[in-house]
Amino acid sequence: MTLPMEAIARRALQQATKPAHERLHSNVAFAALLRGDLELPAYRRLLVCLLGLHEPIEQSLGRLRADPLLAWRCAGAHMSRAGLLCTDLAVLGFGPLEIEAAPRAHALLPPLLDTASALGCAWVVEGSALGGRVMSAKVDAMLSQTHETGGGAFFSSDPDQPARWRGCCEAVEACSAQPDGLSAMTRAAMTTFAAFETWLGASN
Repeated sequence: MTLPMEAIARRALQQATKPAHERLHSNVAFAALLRGDLELPAYRRLLVCLLGLHEPIEQSLGRLRADPLLAWRCAGAHMSRAGLLCTDLAVLGFGPLEIEAAPRAHALLPPLLDTASALGCAWVVEGSALGGRVMSAKVDAMLSQTHETGGGAFFSSDPDQPARWRGCCEAVEACSAQPDGLSAMTRAAMTTFAAFETWLGASN
Protein backbone atom coordinates (compact mmCIF):
# COMPACT_ATOMS: atom_id res chain seq x y z
CA MET A 1 0.00 0.00 0.00
CA THR A 2 1.32 3.44 -0.93
CA LEU A 3 1.20 5.89 1.95
CA PRO A 4 -0.04 9.44 1.44
CA MET A 5 2.94 11.76 1.07
CA GLU A 6 1.95 13.60 4.23
CA ALA A 7 2.23 10.39 6.32
CA ILE A 8 5.54 8.96 5.10
CA ALA A 9 7.85 10.64 7.63
CA ARG A 10 5.50 9.94 10.51
CA ARG A 11 5.28 6.26 9.55
CA ALA A 12 9.08 6.09 9.37
CA LEU A 13 9.33 7.50 12.89
CA GLN A 14 6.72 5.03 14.14
CA GLN A 15 8.57 2.07 12.65
CA ALA A 16 11.97 3.18 13.96
CA THR A 17 10.71 3.71 17.51
CA LYS A 18 8.17 0.87 17.71
CA PRO A 19 10.34 -1.49 19.84
CA ALA A 20 11.12 1.27 22.35
CA HIS A 21 7.47 2.32 22.41
CA GLU A 22 6.35 -1.23 23.17
CA ARG A 23 8.94 -1.62 25.92
CA LEU A 24 7.77 1.61 27.52
CA HIS A 25 4.22 0.26 27.67
CA SER A 26 5.51 -2.61 29.80
CA ASN A 27 6.95 -0.24 32.40
CA VAL A 28 5.89 -1.44 35.85
CA ALA A 29 4.00 1.71 36.81
CA PHE A 30 2.21 2.13 33.48
CA ALA A 31 1.28 -1.56 33.39
CA ALA A 32 -0.12 -1.38 36.95
CA LEU A 33 -2.05 1.76 36.05
CA LEU A 34 -3.64 0.08 33.03
CA ARG A 35 -4.53 -2.98 35.12
CA GLY A 36 -6.16 -0.72 37.67
CA ASP A 37 -3.98 -1.75 40.61
CA LEU A 38 -1.50 1.12 40.87
CA GLU A 39 -1.46 2.47 44.42
CA LEU A 40 -1.32 6.14 45.33
CA PRO A 41 2.31 6.20 46.62
CA ALA A 42 3.50 4.62 43.34
CA TYR A 43 1.38 7.10 41.37
CA ARG A 44 2.98 9.99 43.23
CA ARG A 45 6.45 8.60 42.41
CA LEU A 46 5.44 8.25 38.76
CA LEU A 47 4.39 11.90 38.58
CA VAL A 48 7.68 13.02 40.13
CA CYS A 49 9.58 10.93 37.60
CA LEU A 50 7.55 12.31 34.68
CA LEU A 51 8.23 15.86 35.85
CA GLY A 52 11.95 15.08 35.69
CA LEU A 53 11.53 14.32 32.00
CA HIS A 54 8.96 16.85 30.82
CA GLU A 55 10.33 19.97 32.48
CA PRO A 56 13.82 19.87 30.88
CA ILE A 57 12.29 18.89 27.52
CA GLU A 58 9.98 21.89 27.62
CA GLN A 59 12.82 24.18 28.62
CA SER A 60 14.87 23.01 25.64
CA LEU A 61 11.96 23.27 23.21
CA GLY A 62 11.18 26.74 24.54
CA ARG A 63 14.56 28.00 23.36
CA LEU A 64 13.41 27.31 19.79
CA ARG A 65 9.97 28.89 20.15
CA ALA A 66 10.68 31.34 17.30
CA ASP A 67 11.20 28.50 14.81
CA PRO A 68 8.26 28.49 12.34
CA LEU A 69 8.05 24.68 12.39
CA LEU A 70 7.53 24.78 16.15
CA ALA A 71 4.86 27.49 16.16
CA TRP A 72 2.12 24.88 16.73
CA ARG A 73 3.41 24.39 20.29
CA CYS A 74 2.22 27.90 21.21
CA ALA A 75 -1.32 27.45 19.88
CA GLY A 76 -4.17 27.55 22.38
CA ALA A 77 -4.15 28.45 26.05
CA HIS A 78 -3.16 25.06 27.41
CA MET A 79 -0.95 24.56 30.46
CA SER A 80 2.38 22.89 29.77
CA ARG A 81 2.78 19.19 30.58
CA ALA A 82 5.28 20.09 33.29
CA GLY A 83 2.82 22.65 34.65
CA LEU A 84 0.10 20.00 34.84
CA LEU A 85 2.47 17.68 36.68
CA CYS A 86 3.30 20.41 39.20
CA THR A 87 -0.42 21.04 39.72
CA ASP A 88 -1.11 17.35 40.31
CA LEU A 89 1.80 17.01 42.72
CA ALA A 90 0.62 20.05 44.69
CA VAL A 91 -2.87 18.54 44.96
CA LEU A 92 -1.33 15.29 46.18
CA GLY A 93 0.54 17.00 48.99
CA PHE A 94 3.90 18.09 47.55
CA GLY A 95 5.16 21.49 48.61
CA PRO A 96 6.93 23.91 46.26
CA LEU A 97 10.36 23.06 47.66
CA GLU A 98 9.76 19.33 47.22
CA ILE A 99 8.72 19.84 43.62
CA GLU A 100 11.73 22.04 42.94
CA ALA A 101 14.07 19.48 44.52
CA ALA A 102 12.80 16.57 42.42
CA PRO A 103 15.56 15.21 40.15
CA ARG A 104 15.59 16.13 36.46
CA ALA A 105 16.78 13.98 33.55
CA HIS A 106 18.89 16.62 31.77
CA ALA A 107 21.84 14.29 31.18
CA LEU A 108 19.76 11.62 29.45
CA LEU A 109 17.85 13.81 27.02
CA PRO A 110 19.02 14.70 23.49
CA PRO A 111 20.44 18.19 22.94
CA LEU A 112 17.75 20.06 21.01
CA LEU A 113 19.92 22.41 18.99
CA ASP A 114 18.00 22.50 15.73
CA THR A 115 14.54 22.10 14.24
CA ALA A 116 14.85 18.43 13.37
CA SER A 117 16.04 17.27 16.78
CA ALA A 118 13.40 19.41 18.49
CA LEU A 119 10.65 17.92 16.32
CA GLY A 120 11.84 14.37 16.91
CA CYS A 121 11.66 14.90 20.66
CA ALA A 122 8.36 16.81 20.47
CA TRP A 123 6.82 14.02 18.40
CA VAL A 124 7.49 11.58 21.28
CA VAL A 125 6.08 13.97 23.88
CA GLU A 126 2.93 14.80 21.94
CA GLY A 127 2.37 11.14 21.16
CA SER A 128 2.64 10.33 24.85
CA ALA A 129 -0.05 12.92 25.55
CA LEU A 130 -2.39 10.98 23.27
CA GLY A 131 -1.57 7.81 25.18
CA GLY A 132 -2.24 9.61 28.44
CA ARG A 133 -5.85 10.12 27.43
CA VAL A 134 -6.25 6.32 27.33
CA MET A 135 -4.98 6.09 30.91
CA SER A 136 -7.06 8.98 32.20
CA ALA A 137 -10.06 6.88 33.23
CA LYS A 138 -7.78 4.51 35.15
CA VAL A 139 -6.19 7.45 36.95
CA ASP A 140 -9.59 8.89 37.86
CA ALA A 141 -10.73 5.52 39.20
CA MET A 142 -7.59 5.13 41.29
CA LEU A 143 -7.88 8.62 42.73
CA SER A 144 -11.58 8.20 43.55
CA GLN A 145 -10.79 5.00 45.45
CA THR A 146 -8.31 6.94 47.59
CA HIS A 147 -10.80 9.82 48.03
CA GLU A 148 -8.56 12.30 46.25
CA THR A 149 -10.43 15.24 44.68
CA GLY A 150 -7.75 15.94 42.04
CA GLY A 151 -4.35 14.90 40.86
CA GLY A 152 -5.17 13.56 37.40
CA ALA A 153 -4.76 16.66 35.24
CA PHE A 154 -1.62 15.41 33.51
CA PHE A 155 -3.39 12.35 32.11
CA SER A 156 -6.76 13.95 31.43
CA SER A 157 -7.88 15.06 28.01
CA ASP A 158 -6.63 18.48 26.89
CA PRO A 159 -9.01 20.07 24.34
CA ASP A 160 -6.06 21.70 22.55
CA GLN A 161 -4.02 18.50 22.33
CA PRO A 162 -5.49 17.07 19.09
CA ALA A 163 -4.73 20.35 17.30
CA ARG A 164 -1.17 20.34 18.64
CA TRP A 165 -0.72 16.75 17.48
CA ARG A 166 -1.87 17.68 13.98
CA GLY A 167 0.52 20.64 14.00
CA CYS A 168 3.36 18.41 15.14
CA CYS A 169 2.68 15.84 12.42
CA GLU A 170 2.52 18.52 9.72
CA ALA A 171 5.82 19.97 10.94
CA VAL A 172 7.43 16.52 10.95
CA GLU A 173 6.46 15.99 7.32
CA ALA A 174 7.73 19.46 6.34
CA CYS A 175 11.02 18.93 8.15
CA SER A 176 11.55 15.56 6.45
CA ALA A 177 11.99 17.39 3.15
CA GLN A 178 15.10 19.10 4.49
CA PRO A 179 18.56 17.50 4.10
CA ASP A 180 19.07 14.98 6.94
CA GLY A 181 15.71 16.07 8.37
CA LEU A 182 14.15 12.64 8.81
CA SER A 183 17.31 10.96 10.08
CA ALA A 184 17.90 13.77 12.62
CA MET A 185 14.31 13.57 13.83
CA THR A 186 14.61 9.80 14.13
CA ARG A 187 17.82 10.02 16.15
CA ALA A 188 16.26 12.53 18.55
CA ALA A 189 13.05 10.50 18.89
CA MET A 190 14.98 7.32 19.68
CA THR A 191 17.18 9.12 22.20
CA THR A 192 14.07 10.58 23.83
CA PHE A 193 12.44 7.16 24.08
CA ALA A 194 15.68 5.76 25.54
CA ALA A 195 15.69 8.55 28.13
CA PHE A 196 12.09 7.75 29.10
CA GLU A 197 12.92 4.05 29.39
CA THR A 198 15.99 4.62 31.54
CA TRP A 199 14.49 7.29 33.75
CA LEU A 200 11.16 5.55 34.34
CA GLY A 201 12.86 2.20 34.82
CA ALA A 202 15.08 3.65 37.53
CA SER A 203 12.01 4.90 39.41
CA ASN A 204 10.42 1.44 39.80
